Amino acid sequence: MKQKMLSSITILLALPLICFTFLTLAQSTVATLETDEIFFKRYFTWFGDCLHLDFGMSQINTEVSVNNILLQSTPYTVKLIALSLIIVLAISIPIGAMCAVHSDFANIFKYIASLLSTIPIYWLGLILSLSFYAKESMLVLPALTIALGHIPIWIKFTKDTFSQALSQDYVLYDKARGLSNYKVWLHIWSNCVPAFVAALHKSIAQLILAVIIVENIFFVPGLGSLFLKAWINQDFPVIQAFVLLIGVVGVVATLGFELLENYLTRNV
Repeated sequence: MKQKMLSSITILLALPLICFTFLTLAQSTVATLETDEIFFKRYFTWFGDCLHLDFGMSQINTEVSVNNILLQSTPYTVKLIALSLIIVLAISIPIGAMCAVHSDFANIFKYIASLLSTIPIYWLGLILSLSFYAKESMLVLPALTIALGHIPIWIKFTKDTFSQALSQDYVLYDKARGLSNYKVWLHIWSNCVPAFVAALHKSIAQLILAVIIVENIFFVPGLGSLFLKAWINQDFPVIQAFVLLIGVVGVVATLGFELLENYLTRNV
């Protein structure tokens, strides 16, 4: 675990320099003519400002700070991710559990899951946006679009996880002791939590990519829409802040999930 923490710290230190270097080269064709002294002076000035959460001013809206732009967009993305996860877990876990117990039920949802998995997320988003879009449901349809793309995967994972758990000795022992189905399933769930945390950890990158796509389909004013708009308009301070923010959050979230997985595995 110490090695993973050291790797995370190394990535966190290297990420700002990589971000600054590539976007500086993209921003100016004469950037390569700078001396090392000038480049690193600019970098450390920028990095020092970032440590104080000062990402400068937008190049498009010169009177608006990047901080304010990010603060306006972040809540939409956070709410969208949270709502999507709630929908995925609320639907996938009960259905996956039913599929693990009843094979006929599993066969029905096998075909439904196969159908959903063949529809690209942007097609699904366009269909829902054209059919049901309304301003008062700004986050509901985007969250449903993201969820429908992940539900088939999670149903299969839940079914496989619970099917494997049902064959374990501790389940047979619980049933032999005459425990109720509720207590048996509670025991199963407590032993499966680490697996679900690990699966959620692996889904982060896919979820972030889905959010970026879906936000632009439904015109949600979140970080995904902000990034695309900044990229088109070459608003480099915003792009730098976005890439740095996503990178830092990704590294911290990965480390947090790994710590949680280790803790849960040791205490199951």
